[in-house]
Amino acid sequence: MCIRDRFSGRALPIPEEARGMASVPSPRGRGVRGLPDPASAAVEEVRLARRALSPPADVHEARKHLKRARAFLRLCETGEAAARAATLRRDLRDAGQELATLRDREAVLEALGALDGESRIPPSALAALRTRGDDDREEGDGEAPARVRRRLGKAERRLGRLAGAASAGEWMGALGKSYRRARRAYRHARSHPTAEALHTLRKRAKDLRYQMEWLAPVWPGVLGAWSEELHLLTDALGRAQDVRVVRRRLGEAAAPGERRRVALILWDLRRDGRRARRDALARGAKLFTEGAGSFTRRMAGLAES
Repeated sequence: MCIRDRFSGRALPIPEEARGMASVPSPRGRGVRGLPDPASAAVEEVRLARRALSPPADVHEARKHLKRARAFLRLCETGEAAARAATLRRDLRDAGQELATLRDREAVLEALGALDGESRIPPSALAALRTRGDDDREEGDGEAPARVRRRLGKAERRLGRLAGAASAGEWMGALGKSYRRARRAYRHARSHPTAEALHTLRKRAKDLRYQMEWLAPVWPGVLGAWSEELHLLTDALGRAQDVRVVRRRLGEAAAPGERRRVALILWDLRRDGRRARRDALARGAKLFTEGAGSFTRRMAGLAES
């Protein structure tokens, strides 16, 4: 049975009244033997991150691959491999943070490009925002991409030794923990929708999304829809973050004669941010209704040979 999603207009195989995935039968006889080991998947993502940091460096692409690698390593944080996987995940987090300053310096320009209201911004304020972003980029640590690339080469070799250390059943247990973390973050963000809580929800939902995308070939009809909805949820939260960034910088860049006009734009942007936040939380309500224990048991069925 399918329904038409009221946000995207697409048909989803999860009934409106369903409690998460609880009403959808678990797959039988499919298993996860055809999937690559999550540690091997993490190795490939680190390799792609290193490639993205080759001149000219694409910092955004590199950080995206590092986030995926860290999500896969969370699936390895079980059994005897748990400590090693957690250490490697933290190492990749630290490597990504070395690039974060370069990435954050470009955030305003990218946010401006992503928002439909750019044309409403007074030309002088828009020019000031763009100039400030360009100046920030010039002040960035130009040596960071090469330094991080060397660091990732060492991490890649260590990751290779982690492959095969966890069983498929252990991966599914770790997936249940990711769902529990994302569900907890959603419930907190729903009750206390602060910028920090929404940012945490976005991080945890991205972890789960990357893991679901990896697992989707085993059960595409359901897990594919799950990963798509998680993608839309994280995109909505990203848009809310873009709005916050532009609102803060636009208020600083407005000239005295433009402040009244800018105040109206800031009000509209605030409304846009609230709409994006409501969209994300509404999607979360559909995704995170099932209890973590029930979800974990359902996913455990995927590991059955």
